[in-house]
Amino acid sequence: MIVDNSYSNGLIDLLEKVDSIVAYNEGRKETFLKGEDRYEDILDNIKENFFDARIEPAYGVSLHDLTVKEMQKGKWLKLNFSSQQEINGLPFSALLFQQEECYGLNLIREYDNKYDGRCIYLSLNGLKDLNSLY
Repeated sequence: MIVDNSYSNGLIDLLEKVDSIVAYNEGRKETFLKGEDRYEDILDNIKENFFDARIEPAYGVSLHDLTVKEMQKGKWLKLNFSSQQEINGLPFSALLFQQEECYGLNLIREYDNKYDGRCIYLSLNGLKDLNSLY
């Protein structure tokens, strides 16, 4: 598989196809729809945090039941796309990630209504506190 490390701008462009954002906090969820002020604020913050980020080979693999269980703890964001997307040969209809302070994160792919399979690793440009997204 060819890995495209210059995909950062493509990832930012891909965010324009997000239809809704779901925020999870200790298992409670709130949905923000495209066009709503809070949606726009969250998406702008994501773009700022993902600016100059690089897609790198991911060794993480998600298992649906374990991922759903982990979503009951901490803060998570799910980006729902208007149609199926693909990065480096990995298809998805949504991307899920945990909000925390980190240098990089696994974007967990939802495909066919399940969180199974390889993650997409996003190396951020320096230490980011993604808790601010909430």
